[in-house]
Amino acid sequence: MTELQRISIMPQEQHRQATDEINCWRGHCLDWFARVEQASFEVMEAMVAKNLQTHNPATFGARLAALEEALADHPSAVAKKCLAALLDLRAPLKLRNAIVHSTGSIWFDQKGRWLWRYRFRSAATRHSVETGAIDQADARELLKTLSGSGRSLCDRLANLTASL
Repeated sequence: MTELQRISIMPQEQHRQATDEINCWRGHCLDWFARVEQASFEVMEAMVAKNLQTHNPATFGARLAALEEALADHPSAVAKKCLAALLDLRAPLKLRNAIVHSTGSIWFDQKGRWLWRYRFRSAATRHSVETGAIDQADARELLKTLSGSGRSLCDRLANLTASL
């Protein structure tokens, strides 16, 4: 009689490593989202103090929309550079809620690269579940864009805040 060997379809170590990598990636993205949120909060507070803006919206999405509008109306060259940097971040910022609030599952291709399939119920839609997927290469590119453009935006917003 032969002994049956257990065949692992999904090696646990590979899955654990991918889980760690995805959580680390999400953490780095969250760090940049928080930096952008803080910088946008500070510049909006400065604009409110100078009566350039009537209020500072409470939610991140509303604040970014108000900031974009305020920057478009502001005559300074610094504000125009801030607006350009903010527009460069539009795509990564649209994924913020998915990256921050969603749950998901990890899939692998034949070469061992991961794909994170996410799902979440956004406050905006309330009844429908939003889904999507980010693969390993796109995740790295997204973080690269977020960190580069995020740093640029935060620096420019700090300059604008100081000049107000």
